[in-house]
Amino acid sequence: MPIPVECRTCGAQLKVKEQYAGTLARCPKCKMGISIPKLAPKAAGEEVDDLEFEPELAPAPVQKRKPIPTKAAAKAPAEVEDELEFLEPDDEALLKLPPARKKKKKSLLRKTESAPVSPGGRGDILVWVFLVCILPLGVISVLPQRPIAERVQKMVENNEELREELEEYGAQDFLSMNKDLSLDGAHLSRKSLFHWAYAFFAAAGFLALMNAMRHRTTVTAPGLFLTGVLTGTVGIFMLLTFQVLAEISLHIRVLGGGVFALIMLAIKFIGYSYRAALDPNSGFLWSFVGFTCGVGLCEEVCKAIPVFYYLRNTRSSDWRGTCLLGFASGAGFGISEGIMYASSYYNGIEPATVYVVRFVSCVAFHAILSGGVALLMFGNQDYIDGDNEWLTFLYGGMTYILIAMVLHGLYDTLLKQRLDPVAFIVALAAFGWLAWLSRYYWDYEPPPKYEGGVVY
Repeated sequence: MPIPVECRTCGAQLKVKEQYAGTLARCPKCKMGISIPKLAPKAAGEEVDDLEFEPELAPAPVQKRKPIPTKAAAKAPAEVEDELEFLEPDDEALLKLPPARKKKKKSLLRKTESAPVSPGGRGDILVWVFLVCILPLGVISVLPQRPIAERVQKMVENNEELREELEEYGAQDFLSMNKDLSLDGAHLSRKSLFHWAYAFFAAAGFLALMNAMRHRTTVTAPGLFLTGVLTGTVGIFMLLTFQVLAEISLHIRVLGGGVFALIMLAIKFIGYSYRAALDPNSGFLWSFVGFTCGVGLCEEVCKAIPVFYYLRNTRSSDWRGTCLLGFASGAGFGISEGIMYASSYYNGIEPATVYVVRFVSCVAFHAILSGGVALLMFGNQDYIDGDNEWLTFLYGGMTYILIAMVLHGLYDTLLKQRLDPVAFIVALAAFGWLAWLSRYYWDYEPPPKYEGGVVY
């Protein structure tokens, strides 16, 4: 008896013989990966094979993807295709790029009718607001800034006791020991809580932006808000907990073998990466390795968890909603990180421009990276189902976040090395990566229907 299978991407209805239960194939309509369940209820009727399986796999040529069918076509059973690509669990799955770009069809509307809305809706234009948000980083990176040591020296020049303490401990330790002192030119006092107001305005602004981009998608504004809050609280707590465990693992000796030993070694490696990233004496290379394999890896995983849950549990997922959830998760993480940095390192020390960079540019950078990861996860959902082995699942997860974690690590390394203008170029490259991914989906989506000048 055939097993009914529904494509999670385009909704095409397929039927497969029981002997192929538990295998992987590609949908004949949208060419996205589909997982054939191992146990399926018996269905009455003749056996209809919508998928043709070959005894031996050979590298399949690159094929142009077909447009996603309309809602009416998605409900009907898919036709039998002759040229299909099939997968097995042991095969090395390649990262799927977004579908090939399609030429836009000319509008058939008469000149007297209203101009059609582009397939991407308002999101086509509003995504460029993220580029505007990272511009303050570029402006501030070229402005002259007074070193903290010079400002501390000026503050204590008339106080003999404080000057001796500064000479003995250095500027950084001196500031840590004297938490009631504020440097000349500091925007807020050491004990100020006004940075919470900046966090509130940043949250309201980015939420309004994402709500305006919420066009033709099933994601709701409360869902975006809840995603940002969860990542900014639970996600940050998970990250801090994992950092503590990674630090503790450095003092534990791993004996024997097996999966547990492999996991412990991976955690120890992440712990060493964090140390290399935070060590002020680390050079560029070790700082880059530390920020990429420690900070970038852990933070991008935390930001990708809401997107993973959405794609795994929502059948009505769409690329816009997936990308918006990535934006919300990244923005929530960036705002929460800004609150921690302001209270620990900025208040009483840094000027107002640093708060602009932290609560605008850095939040936008986090949102850009997590939005790009979300689009990669939507375009290739082969590793999201729970039927995969854990090694396959880890490999798939790395393909999702690899680009984002490298950009993240390079950005943090350049800031640590005081190469702010180059870090701004990396932020621009991250936005270009996001825009490149988004452009494919805007062109790939079927054009809207027009009846009487009304868009449906």
